[in-house]
Amino acid sequence: MVKFSKVEDSKRDELLNSVIRKRGAVTKPIIDEFLKSGEEILKIDYDETVSSSINSLYIGLKSYVKNNKVPVHVFMHEGEIYLKRTDLNGETS
Repeated sequence: MVKFSKVEDSKRDELLNSVIRKRGAVTKPIIDEFLKSGEEILKIDYDETVSSSINSLYIGLKSYVKNNKVPVHVFMHEGEIYLKRTDLNGETS
């Protein structure tokens, strides 16, 4: 069973006035730019203005690629996010 609680007035205004991002608003431009680059593999230079955390960006990118069947492999190595094209050498994403 789910329980609901009232939102405090101070928090309510902040939440109601915040900009709600559409799904893919951050990830789609990143993937599109990567595909246009023509590079086989690139590292994302993470910036906190793009996403609240590197992990949330990573999860968003993985989800976008999977749900839209984009020929890109998203992976993390040593705390960095990498994008690798899978359509250049016969791999599937």
